[in-house]
Amino acid sequence: MTTSVFSDALAYYRAHHAELVERYNGQVVAIKDDQVLGAYPDDLTALIETEKTHEAGTFLLQRVSPDREPRVERVPRARGPLREGKGIMAVDALLAEFRYYRSHQDAFVEKYNGQVVAIKGTDVLGAYDDLLTALTETQKSHEPGTFLLQRVSPGPEAYTVTFHSPVPFRS
Repeated sequence: MTTSVFSDALAYYRAHHAELVERYNGQVVAIKDDQVLGAYPDDLTALIETEKTHEAGTFLLQRVSPDREPRVERVPRARGPLREGKGIMAVDALLAEFRYYRSHQDAFVEKYNGQVVAIKGTDVLGAYDDLLTALTETQKSHEPGTFLLQRVSPGPEAYTVTFHSPVPFRS
């Protein structure tokens, strides 16, 4: 997301905050420039649904609340694994699955390119066309947080995300 796209979406949210609260209170809205693309019950659904029609990184997701001003917050660097709690999964909980995917990425691409795979340990639990289906189906037989969902594609772009922010951060 470029700084101007991010800034435009934030400016729109701030300028229309009262209207957004009245219409979408408690929901997660996807905003691009000066347009609400959709409203969803949670962040994951918002991300999955919005990425069906808009390129990742070109829109802002924001939970609408009367007392919630949008802001960019610095995420502290982890010093060792984070502890579970308040929705935060331990950093190393799915590290084995991720390492397995990376070390076998070429084989995954050959067999599952473009699909989302569910991995637990060194077992592929399933391959699905989209993230929402992968999550929904895998949760039927495995507890959330015990498996990795990974979209299969070649190269490091398959597991690397770059975030841009109009706010400079200092170490």
